[in-house]
Amino acid sequence: MGRPERSDISPGTITVTTRNIMISYNAQAQAAKSLSVYALKADGSPDLNASWKLSVPATQSWLKISFDPNAAFAAASTTLEASGSRKVYFISEDNTNTAYREAAFYLNGAKAGNVYQSGNFENLPGVNNTPTTFNTYAGAFWRANETGERIINIAVDGANGGAWTAYVAWRDARWGDSDGITLSVDGLPGTTGTDPNIYTNNPGNAENYTVAGDDLFVSGNASASIPIRFRIGLTSTYTPNMDYPARYAVIVLSYGNNKHQKIYLRQGEDADYLLRNGDPVGAGSDLKNPRTVTRMFSPYNLTADMINVQVDKPGAVPVVNPGQFTDYPSQAGAIFQWGLSDNSSYLRYAWNAYSSEKPANFSADNYSSNYWGMVGANNETCPPGYRRPNDGNTSVADATPTITASELRQSLFQKPVIGHNKTSDIPNSVWGYYADGFFDRRPITNTSVASGTKEVAYIGRLFFNPNTGSDHYNASVFFPAAGQRYTGALTDAGVYGYYWTSSAYNATNGWGFLVRSSDGSSGYYMSKGIGAFVRCVRQP
Repeated sequence: MGRPERSDISPGTITVTTRNIMISYNAQAQAAKSLSVYALKADGSPDLNASWKLSVPATQSWLKISFDPNAAFAAASTTLEASGSRKVYFISEDNTNTAYREAAFYLNGAKAGNVYQSGNFENLPGVNNTPTTFNTYAGAFWRANETGERIINIAVDGANGGAWTAYVAWRDARWGDSDGITLSVDGLPGTTGTDPNIYTNNPGNAENYTVAGDDLFVSGNASASIPIRFRIGLTSTYTPNMDYPARYAVIVLSYGNNKHQKIYLRQGEDADYLLRNGDPVGAGSDLKNPRTVTRMFSPYNLTADMINVQVDKPGAVPVVNPGQFTDYPSQAGAIFQWGLSDNSSYLRYAWNAYSSEKPANFSADNYSSNYWGMVGANNETCPPGYRRPNDGNTSVADATPTITASELRQSLFQKPVIGHNKTSDIPNSVWGYYADGFFDRRPITNTSVASGTKEVAYIGRLFFNPNTGSDHYNASVFFPAAGQRYTGALTDAGVYGYYWTSSAYNATNGWGFLVRSSDGSSGYYMSKGIGAFVRCVRQP
């Protein structure tokens, strides 16, 4: 092994690359968690002759270590000795309990760090739901090059007060040895060294405020006057690739005397799959065949640089007003109509989503009776390389979309079903706020922030992949509930979110879907003339 990845390892020392190891509750055939022991000379070069011993307590019968990532548990050891720099793998047994367990590890007899194995959090009561009597945070988001603080600030009611805990329960395989998530109740808003403008309409950049330390657990006490509040930070940026544009993790929050919920973390802004081809279909679905047409969804809504004017056709030259993504996943973006005739003066208009008044010249009676196969080329507003998802056929009317051809239903819903306004297919989604470095830093008014501005952001519904065998297990994507323009006025903002597809129910109605606090709908047809939001998918 060469020089260590960590820059804070001092020459002339023997040390390890991480002080905290998090292991999933389910033991893995190949050990996924490891650390490196580094022995360096005074000049910083590797010391091949320096001997060391790494150990875990024999009393912790669930944990062993090995130089071999494929070692069987019985063949692993509680003590390893070597010289120079080596990689050490942590081999665990399944944790069938819901409670996490922990053990220390020792380097040359001195405690060097801790190993935590999450409990089987999938079996915690209510963990796949979010509270119904108060609004919580459903997830947190970082771009691939971001690591700054995200602030979880949850005002609970009296019935859900008392002791609370939060811990990092799971990370996917894209998190390396020196990568991590750190939690803290230090440096909270209002204390020394924090953003002096936090919870105003002009707060500081979250990336200017890092979360120190490497704690995986935090706790506190909450009441009707004291919120659950803690900070989440990342210890490294992420290098995305085509197969894995983002990486994911889960925090388990426990509160109110044995109540639990997940907070889904995502690092990476590129379009990614939620459910993938081959992922299992939930019981009760109308889809009888494997998923075959899942698509990679952008984490952002669509908007434009200039609002209440026409958006360019994708790839237009010269560029005047192209469709583009919002800066943050919680932001509403712009409102679009399903599709207008080629000679319409308002073709591809990006209507504003922040004023309740009807925009001048907006008409809900203005739409094309044709189908996307005929009008899509002149109505598409997604950036080059992206397009609207379909809900089945795009060339004819389809009152009962065939799920085998529906990109929308296969990509987002654990139990895709046929028909309009179906709400039994969303067990893989939760309602709440989204800590994306924008929403979590501003004052919340009626479930929104930055109200009345182009940057307005909302509460919404987060979808997640619940399939433990999927390589996108716990992948997540958030949809803000930013309302619609029904007769022209903005309605339902903060309560519902309406989204278009490129399929049509008939000549006057287009297929879409909606999110709301109580549930959501994988199939929802709307008059083509109303204004709704667009979430683009990457071109296959």
